[in-house]
Amino acid sequence: MPADLQKARELFLHAVGKLPAEQWEGYVAEACVGDAELEQQVKQLLQVHREAGSFLESPALAQAATIDAPAPSERPGTMIGPYKLLQQIGEGGMGTVYMA
Repeated sequence: MPADLQKARELFLHAVGKLPAEQWEGYVAEACVGDAELEQQVKQLLQVHREAGSFLESPALAQAATIDAPAPSERPGTMIGPYKLLQQIGEGGMGTVYMA
């Protein structure tokens, strides 16, 4: 990783990990005095971080989609391309496995 990207990463991690969001701008301005490119990189990282939000604030899309999802149309006897599903041989969190 280039030195300027490494420094931007270090400043970003310090701001996010140790400072409240309202102090980020002042910290970045002070830490990057004389290096406008570095300041821009850190501000961009902080902006992306702000926009990302928290994954805990809303349900996972896959989980939300399965709640009201219709039953799968695949079952023994279904043809998928040249393959005919013969019997279900497994099922798990990622789907169902058939012998074809």
